[in-house]
Amino acid sequence: MKRKMISTLALTLCVLMTVLCLAACGGSKSALVGTWESVEAPGASITFKADGTGSMDASGISVTFTYEDKDNTVKVINDLNKEQTIVYEYTIDGDKLSLKDKDTETTLTYTKK
Repeated sequence: MKRKMISTLALTLCVLMTVLCLAACGGSKSALVGTWESVEAPGASITFKADGTGSMDASGISVTFTYEDKDNTVKVINDLNKEQTIVYEYTIDGDKLSLKDKDTETTLTYTKK
């Protein structure tokens, strides 16, 4: 009886460790991850980090944000003003990123740094 309980506990711990290891590996990394330089505004860039945070940098000013990437749509939420949210449809072709603002239809183009 005691041996069966120890075996069951050991099996349960192995299954739990396997599940935790697989969860830690997580899903796929966003294709946006990295630093992208603006084509339209030289010196401006946008950085997406794997942890869902990022920053936009231009003319010595940096704005941090969080983002959600799903189905070629990225929702960018300003850290200082959570109500300031922009949703972009995006495409990546090699080292070229195009962000199309869903509200204004404006498209911004970046190249991978």
